[in-house]
Amino acid sequence: DVDDALSRLATRQAIAAAPGPGPSVGDDAEHRVSVGRESERAELREIFEAVGSGRSFLACVSGEPGLGKTTLVEDFLGDIADARLPHTVAKGRCSERLAGTEAYLPLLDALDTLLRLDAAARQAMRVLAPSWDAQIVGESVDTGGGRRTTPAGSQERMKRELAAFFQEVCRLRPMVLFLDDVHWADASTIDVLAYVLARLESARLLVVVTYRPSELQLSKHPFLSLRLERQARRQSRDVELAFLSRENVSLLLDARFPGHHFPISFVELIHRKTEGNPLFIVNLLSYLQEGGAVREENGA
Repeated sequence: DVDDALSRLATRQAIAAAPGPGPSVGDDAEHRVSVGRESERAELREIFEAVGSGRSFLACVSGEPGLGKTTLVEDFLGDIADARLPHTVAKGRCSERLAGTEAYLPLLDALDTLLRLDAAARQAMRVLAPSWDAQIVGESVDTGGGRRTTPAGSQERMKRELAAFFQEVCRLRPMVLFLDDVHWADASTIDVLAYVLARLESARLLVVVTYRPSELQLSKHPFLSLRLERQARRQSRDVELAFLSRENVSLLLDARFPGHHFPISFVELIHRKTEGNPLFIVNLLSYLQEGGAVREENGA
């Protein structure tokens, strides 16, 4: 198994790495290293530019656990921020533990983050979406376990209010609504999302979601219908993440250990043991470092 293979590797020789390992994948945005996702980032930027011309769009970033879906979207958001492109961002995360137990939780999460940073959006919500505003102003959404009541008002009213609010925000500048792990989203959230996308087809709204395809299929999640509906109207695109190639694993090692002297066989071992899963690679490298199999030796 992996542990035995790594133990044998460690006893044969310590692999020399350069002093001071560099940033690792999965750290805070300031220290994160991404490799092998250039085309996907470019695709998201292309979609964002199309949205800016006056059309709503759904971008579906899919992949199994550990492939870097969230990291890809965060890198894309960093790209458009670095380019100083006018836009508004709202980020919400779906909770595995609370999946299906609380209506609208990822949307409330996203709206809460938006209102904290955008005074104009806060004022617009007070006027256009008072039912949502009553639940968000002065509160923090706790996706880790805190409970909150479902927003007051009928579901139809909730839909109309949120659509009106998003339309106003998008009038001021293009908006990116990022919902992470949508395979755990409740049915009410998907219903509202479908309504907003249908009503605001000419708004400058980009909805980016991440999900695990296997989870959606196993649960027969309602998002599958929304995705097909948007695809039929040519207002959705899939961005599927694959495993990293051996060449990309080599680039990741270069970024994490600048100036290293790893042999090709080490790169091949890492790729073989992890199958190119970025999260597994990071965890494996940390395991090797902690066990002393990867360390600085003779200043190199």
